[in-house]
Amino acid sequence: MTNNNSISSNRDPLLLNDDNSENKRVSLRAILDVKNYEAIKDLRYLKPYLKGKWPWIWTSLIFFIISSVLALYIPKSIGNIIDFGLSPNKKGDNFIFYFGIFSIVYVLKIITSVIQKYSFIWAGERALLELRRDLVNIILHMPCKFFDINSSGKIISRTVNDVSNLSQLFSPNFFSNVGDLILVMGALIAIFLISPMIGIPLFLLMVILVVFLLQLVGHLGRKQRRFRSIISQIATFSTDSINGLDVILSHNYLNLWSRNYSKLVKLYYTSAKKIILLWGKFPIGHTIIIGLSYATTIGIGYYGVKKDMLTIGEFVAVVTYITMLFQPFYELSQRVSELQASMSSMSKIKEILKFKKMDLGLKSGSKLELDKESLKRADIHFKNVRFTYGICGSGSGSGIGEDIFKNLNLTIPANRVTAIIGRTGSGKTTLANLICDLYPLSAGEILFADTSLVQIKRENLYANIGMVTQQLFLFEDTLRENLRLYDHKISDQQIYNILKEVNLSEKIAELKDGLDTNISYRNEFFSVGEKQLVVVARMLLRNPSILIFDEATASLDNNTEYLLQQYLSKLFLNRTTIIIAHRLSTIKLADHIVVLERGEVIEEGDPKELITANGPYAKYMSYLTPVTSTVTPATSTIMQKDY
Repeated sequence: MTNNNSISSNRDPLLLNDDNSENKRVSLRAILDVKNYEAIKDLRYLKPYLKGKWPWIWTSLIFFIISSVLALYIPKSIGNIIDFGLSPNKKGDNFIFYFGIFSIVYVLKIITSVIQKYSFIWAGERALLELRRDLVNIILHMPCKFFDINSSGKIISRTVNDVSNLSQLFSPNFFSNVGDLILVMGALIAIFLISPMIGIPLFLLMVILVVFLLQLVGHLGRKQRRFRSIISQIATFSTDSINGLDVILSHNYLNLWSRNYSKLVKLYYTSAKKIILLWGKFPIGHTIIIGLSYATTIGIGYYGVKKDMLTIGEFVAVVTYITMLFQPFYELSQRVSELQASMSSMSKIKEILKFKKMDLGLKSGSKLELDKESLKRADIHFKNVRFTYGICGSGSGSGIGEDIFKNLNLTIPANRVTAIIGRTGSGKTTLANLICDLYPLSAGEILFADTSLVQIKRENLYANIGMVTQQLFLFEDTLRENLRLYDHKISDQQIYNILKEVNLSEKIAELKDGLDTNISYRNEFFSVGEKQLVVVARMLLRNPSILIFDEATASLDNNTEYLLQQYLSKLFLNRTTIIIAHRLSTIKLADHIVVLERGEVIEEGDPKELITANGPYAKYMSYLTPVTSTVTPATSTIMQKDY
């Protein structure tokens, strides 16, 4: 027990749950105990989204009740037509009257049903629209750590698949489930009012059917959760297959990949077959119960009519009520999987909605806004900064991340070009991420001049910092929107001017649709280097006060890099610029050097002075000169140890 608690306590609160309940068997007692359904309790999270929609919901409920009462009266109306309109003793004198009542009731039933469904669907779709907006807004404001420890497929599933499943609660089927229960109770009461001697055996048969259905649902729940888990695995596997097809083919992994996919498909087939075979039992039992019901009703009805205890119209009404009594159970059995999926999705959506009330280290409330000039003049100070990516596991092992920075003290001077160098894993990219406030600090603070980072309004900070990372991402939209990011204040002329400066104007001129060219996921228009230039151009269009380049020219050829650097060197004037690079040509742009090693600053200062000091920076630069072409692997290893 202690071990389990320890594991649970080490679980990151930002990590979304998986559906690990496949092996839990749902007993009949658990099904009957509503308190055991945590998902039903989770429905309270929908309350804020129903605000302002209750008039529509109450309207739907009122017309639903009216529609159900009218539906229950229809069999009685048919019986009246037979007894008082078609009876030989009545000579059909009242046929038109009773047929007219039947027609009016039937038309009113249709009208009230349409109003009920429209009102409920309208309220439900509006609530789901607000829920989707809220979920996306919450996710967009989550810290980057949330996206580090949760797969994109899991996050998308919450906002798309689970919300779609939840829509079943606001579909006509939801009221149909409730309506079916009302019809069952109403039909049973009507049968008892007409003939108790028929009602008693029918009630016993209904109890048998209910117990049978509940037992079936209990067994089915575990299998359906397993089935949905397999579907999720297949979806993830298929996405990986499409996105990573070039890797699969280049590594000759196609046959093994296909075999793994075949195993998943076989699991899908086996799981689906078990569900089908299990569900197949209910129609058989349902048909047997209905057959016994009709046989019982006909036998007792014949006796009642012969003894003048029942009229023919009452007998026909009872037979009609049998359909109302038993047919809903079959329809409910068909919708039970949808209802289970909705409840399961609600518990998953709740995980994200809970983040609204959690302290995630995000800034909120009244914050400061700094203008561009203030940020340009501001030195960036790291004071006693400790940072770790934190708990990143799901509970297996400790899951505790190591400190990237233990006690970092560093000043990045304003209006200068600072190069951050160091081996892989020394904390270069992490340092840039912290300046952009992408992750909360574990301890210490970052200051822009005398203003703490946590006091600066996040939108204001992002508007004044431009960062080009190693991840070159283009959206599936036009080239124009990829460059200006839907900021319509940026004109086409401004875009063309920047494209010319980054040496992309000729490439764009070759495109048939120019800036209106649609960029696809596979990006068949640009090479990796050209794509990197597009990302740089996108950042430069914003004209930020602080520039951060994280290996921003790694994919460029020497000539293109030289032309870009000629433009950037002019752009760097009167701006705070941070460069993370391993190329000699890029590092030479800097007039301030910071050398990191395992999260610690081991050297910093003017590059010429550092070369003279013959320390780690000088050794690093010596291995970046053309002489390094003769360096042997053994020498390279010594360099790494010395450095």
